[in-house]
Amino acid sequence: MADIKAESSSPTSDKAKYLHHFEGILVGDMFEESRLRSAFRYKPREEDVFVVGFPKTGTTWLHFVLQRILNHASETPAQSAATCLPNVAFLEFAGGEKVEKLSRTPGLPLVIKTHLPYEKVHFSDKSRYIVRFRAGLFGT
Repeated sequence: MADIKAESSSPTSDKAKYLHHFEGILVGDMFEESRLRSAFRYKPREEDVFVVGFPKTGTTWLHFVLQRILNHASETPAQSAATCLPNVAFLEFAGGEKVEKLSRTPGLPLVIKTHLPYEKVHFSDKSRYIVRFRAGLFGT
């Protein structure tokens, strides 16, 4: 596994200085290989909703907003953040097995966040996918 030093002047670059290639994708050291393998094996359920996007494109924010919409905004934003954010189903960070074990509210979909490329996850035509792109990401 070859480490690559991230060259950036951004304030977050000090938090993730090393990246490595894992099965063809570049990932940060904070992702455990066993959980990544588990994420690759996760089979979506019919009621799953995926929030997909590159890092730093607003996937966590979108996940939070989507949870509020699905819960019919029955909580205050502070209550919603307190219950939503610690339980974000972040597929490659938690691993597929942990996401499968998350408690699911009957009648509500589980919102799953991922930054994995399309070819690394199982696709289901019965699940729903929201793909988030950041303006200016692809150039003109």
